[in-house]
Amino acid sequence: MAASLVATSAEAAPATQQFHSSDLQLTCDFPALGAQYVDAAVSFEGPASVSSGDTVQFSALVAHLVIPRDVVQVYQGLVAGFRATGTPTIDVQGGFPSPISVTVASPYRPLPMPPDDLVLTAYQDPGTTIPAVTAGMPGQTMAASLDAFAVTLDVDFGLDLTLQGPCVLNANQYTWFYPSLPIGF
Repeated sequence: MAASLVATSAEAAPATQQFHSSDLQLTCDFPALGAQYVDAAVSFEGPASVSSGDTVQFSALVAHLVIPRDVVQVYQGLVAGFRATGTPTIDVQGGFPSPISVTVASPYRPLPMPPDDLVLTAYQDPGTTIPAVTAGMPGQTMAASLDAFAVTLDVDFGLDLTLQGPCVLNANQYTWFYPSLPIGF
């Protein structure tokens, strides 16, 4: 009898899933090069289901930025590497508070040899949390979209010379994360 009591009192961990943005495009003002397009994507983890009034804790926010090969090629031999920092702002419909944001940062990455696309992966700062969201009314859908995404690229020229290139999310893009969550009772 004791074995069945233990089995029935154990609770399963809530299921989580990844929420992904579509492919996004930013315009970055590279030092000595000017405005160039950079591809990006953002993801985070959250629950697989939600009920009205639940406190939802999203986590593991990650942003990927792809510096194109032609930009890497121009900087080859001049730049030691790149680093990205940014603060995605996420609008949450069907939940409050909204919007929410958290800072992400990538480690410095050296330029690839031979020149190729350089992928910077920026992670949520360790020890930080994404602000919790309370689910809205039953029958609504909890959905998230990228409201703003400003990124700063640190361009390491070596010899203690680092210049910054600001990046902004281009307008008129599909910025919704998928999937969305139906809010249950």
